[in-house]
Amino acid sequence: MTRSLNRSLSSRSSRAATQPSTTVVDVNDAQGAYGFPFSLFDASAADLAHTKQAHIQLDLEGLQCFEVVHQQYQQLGVVFTNAIALRPSNPAFPPHSGHMVLMGAPKNGFLEAIFTKPTSFVSACITGSRRTVVSAFDHSGKLVETVQTHGANLASPDDPGNANLPLSLTAPDIHRVMFQCLGGQFTLDNFSFVVDLTA
Repeated sequence: MTRSLNRSLSSRSSRAATQPSTTVVDVNDAQGAYGFPFSLFDASAADLAHTKQAHIQLDLEGLQCFEVVHQQYQQLGVVFTNAIALRPSNPAFPPHSGHMVLMGAPKNGFLEAIFTKPTSFVSACITGSRRTVVSAFDHSGKLVETVQTHGANLASPDDPGNANLPLSLTAPDIHRVMFQCLGGQFTLDNFSFVVDLTA
């Protein structure tokens, strides 16, 4: 799944008429053909007509610093709880791209993403002051997948690349994802997930 999501659109679009594929979608302020904001790197409406899934990556740059993030991305298929947007001033928590990240608040070390329709793939770049655990749950609340960092992964002058560890979860029927950094704090960037365009 991960490898297929990372292939370029230009190589996939030539096969679109005969083999439905996953379209990589990067969210911004443009209005898309499916009723949500997105930009497609080299895809046309004809390309989209032959896709069954889209890989949505949230663009956080339109958020204000310290803005409470809840239903801003509901039309894309996800809502957040206990989340704020932040432009980090601490160099130990750099963004992966752009300037904005999400952080758990007002409760430290906790953030939840709830999907309006089940997904099968979720990923994010994580920077944490302690071990961060990401858990996926199905519609009944059953744990279906979990992944974690090995410990703190803050950026430092000696190891600036230690931050923004990419973590991903792959499982059927993911309805909710919980991020936890017990006793610490974390930020996330490049939050992405797969949506079914045929549902």
